[in-house]
Amino acid sequence: MRKEFWEYYPPSERELEILWRDGTIILDANVLLHLHRYGKKTRDEFVNALTRNSERLWIPYQVALEYQRNRLGVVHSQLDAYSKIEGLITESVENVSKGFAALKAHPVTEGPYLARFRRSVKALLDGISQQQSEHRDQLRGGIADDEVWRAVSDLYEGRVGPANTEEKLRRIYEEGAARYDEKVPPGYLDAGKEEPDRYGDLVVWKQILESVSADPRPVIFVTDDAKEDWWNRVHGKTTGARVELLREFAEASGGHRIHFYRPGEFLRRSGERLDANVSKSAIEEIRSVSKSEEDHASLLSREYNDLVARLGEARRDAEQYDHEISYLMGQISALDLDVDRLTSDAREANARLGSASQLAEDARSETEVKAAINMRSLAKHNLNERQVALSEAVDRRDRLRERLLFLQSRRTGLASDEIERLQARRRVLEQRLRRR
Repeated sequence: MRKEFWEYYPPSERELEILWRDGTIILDANVLLHLHRYGKKTRDEFVNALTRNSERLWIPYQVALEYQRNRLGVVHSQLDAYSKIEGLITESVENVSKGFAALKAHPVTEGPYLARFRRSVKALLDGISQQQSEHRDQLRGGIADDEVWRAVSDLYEGRVGPANTEEKLRRIYEEGAARYDEKVPPGYLDAGKEEPDRYGDLVVWKQILESVSADPRPVIFVTDDAKEDWWNRVHGKTTGARVELLREFAEASGGHRIHFYRPGEFLRRSGERLDANVSKSAIEEIRSVSKSEEDHASLLSREYNDLVARLGEARRDAEQYDHEISYLMGQISALDLDVDRLTSDAREANARLGSASQLAEDARSETEVKAAINMRSLAKHNLNERQVALSEAVDRRDRLRERLLFLQSRRTGLASDEIERLQARRRVLEQRLRRR
C-alpha cells in the first residue's frame, strides 16, 4: 500500500538521506525576506547553513524577482518598528510616572526607585535610537551596504532560473485560472488578488517543475507560506505538503521526491544532517518570526478577504445602479414620447371642442343644436381625458427623473469614493502581503 500511495506517507529515513545528500535546496521569497527580519546572530547561522551547501542552492526566477521587488519594503518596515517600540515604551513610562505621582507621599516615590526606573528606560531608549540611527544611515547609503542583500546575492550568483517569456507566462496564467477554479494547488487561495499577482505561487511552482523535468533530481523546498494551498492541514494541524504537489513533482521529475520545510525546521535539520552550527536560540527566533509573520499575514488576509468582499459588493451595487439607471432612462424616453403624443392629442381635442362650440352657436334648428351640444360634450370629455393622461404622464416622468438624478448621484459617489477607496486599500494590502 505504501508503494501505491507513497505521497500520503512521510519520507523514509533512506529518502531523507537522499534528499539531504543530493537534493537541490530551493528557498521561497518569503524565507529570503525573513533574513532581513532576523537578528544578526540568527541570520549569520542561517546564511552559514546555506553557504555550507551553496553548490546545491537554486531558486526560480520568480522567487528572485519577488525578493528584489519586496526587499526594500521589508527593510523600511523594520525601521518603522523602532519608532513603534519607542512609542510603546514612552507611553508605558508616562503611565508609570502618573502612577507614581498618584501615590504622592509614599516610600517608593520618595526613594531612588523612580529615578532608577527612568535611568533604565533612558538607557533602553538610547540603545533603540542608536540602532534606528544605524539602520537609517544604511538606508541613506542607498542600501548598497545591506549585508543581507550582499550575502543573498553572493549565494545565488549563477543559481537563478531563467526568466519566463511573455508567451509562457500567458499560458501559465490561463492554466492557473482553470486550476484555481478547481482548487488545484498551489496558489488558489490568492485568487482574490489582482491579475497577474494572483499567479505568483503557481509561476514559482511551474518553474520548479520545468527545472526538474530538464534535470531530474530531488528537491528540498523551504517556504514560510503556511496556507492550505501549499500544506495539507487537518483540524488546524499541518501534516505535510499537499499530496497533489508531491504527485505532480514526481511525475515531472521522473519519480523523485520533493520535501517541504518551514525555515525553523529546515535550520534545525541542517544542524543535524549537515553538521552546521545551529543554536537553539536561532531556531526559537526563526520560529517566533514565522509565528509573528503568520499571525500578521492571517490578519492581513482576513482584512484583505473582507475588503475584496466589500469591493465585490460595491461593484454589484454599481452594476445594480447601472441597470436601474439604464431602465429608468428607457422609461423616461418612452414617457417623453407619450407626453409629446398626449400634448398633440390635447391640442387636437381642444380644437375639436372649439369647433363643436362654434357649431352650437351657429345652429338654427333644435336638431342642429342638440347635435352640436352632444358633439361639444364629447369633445370636452375627450379633452379632459387627454389632459388627465398628459398630467399623469408628466408627473410620472418627473418622478422618474428625480429617481434617476438620485441614482446617478449615488452611482457617481460610489465610483469616485467607495470603489476607489477600496481599490486603493486593496493595493496597499496586496503590497504588504507580497512582503510576507
